[in-house]
Amino acid sequence: MAISNYDELRVAISEYARREGDPTFPIDNFISLAEADFRPFIKHYMGEKIETISDVTDYVTFPNDMVAPRALRVGNVTPTQVSPYTPSIYPSQIGYFQEGNGYRLLREDYKPVNATLIYHASVPALSPANPTNWLIARFPQVYLSGALIYAHRWLDDVEAEQLEKQSLAEALGRVDEDNRNMQRGGNAIITEGVQW
Repeated sequence: MAISNYDELRVAISEYARREGDPTFPIDNFISLAEADFRPFIKHYMGEKIETISDVTDYVTFPNDMVAPRALRVGNVTPTQVSPYTPSIYPSQIGYFQEGNGYRLLREDYKPVNATLIYHASVPALSPANPTNWLIARFPQVYLSGALIYAHRWLDDVEAEQLEKQSLAEALGRVDEDNRNMQRGGNAIITEGVQW
């Protein structure tokens, strides 16, 4: 059985847990609980986003759906990460460090500029109104095993719950491996050398 959307996932969970047609079986809750477990941690190239933030002076606030940052550009400068304790920058350089829910910028002047942030976004939640996303389309086992962990816990089937935890770990490993394979490909990153 192929699983590529919310309804197909619901049917699969019901069949795997042998609860077809049971109206008391809270499948939607199992899906939501599974997503709450893995959505804040999955970093994958399919979930990357680019956001341009206007009128930045000294602080870039992280987007609400950000899991992890990838790159930052302020105006036409790629900033350098600095220590929050002893920050120092050269003229025309921009420094930054994480402070709370964003990056604190250190610049020569604080005229408003645009900042561009590339980041890993959390996987969009599934629902009847949003029946699919890139994760279920490419890695449906993550959703199935994640939800079945909670289904078997609800059914008091400890052995099946443990097996699904192993299956989820394997599925998340495939997501991670796919992301690493994509990052290994392409041209080498060339950085400007330091001349002494």
